[in-house]
Amino acid sequence: MKKLILVGCILTIISSIMSCGNSKDINVKIVKNGKIKVEGIAENAKSGAIVVQSEDTIFYINNLREWNNKYLDKRIVVKGRWISATNLSKIDSNRLVQEISGVKFIIERARFKLR
Repeated sequence: MKKLILVGCILTIISSIMSCGNSKDINVKIVKNGKIKVEGIAENAKSGAIVVQSEDTIFYINNLREWNNKYLDKRIVVKGRWISATNLSKIDSNRLVQEISGVKFIIERARFKLR
């Protein structure tokens, strides 16, 4: 039953991504145990390390502040657990805060290699 729920959640996430942008630019493969495999270009952003597939499809690498030079600006393959999150900003009434609107796709427990 848990596997069925997990597969349903993953399919829901994939369908939400495909409805957000150009689906021909999205390359996500489901591997065993509910993990995913993503290919893209390793880049750094203000919020940390990201994998870019197209201008509309970005995956954030959880707990990785930046890529080292071995990976930066190169095509990589990332495997890990995929989660999506909304409403991520912490409101601070004393200062302006930059935030991401919409859904943010995050890869947890990421393992990566050069393609």
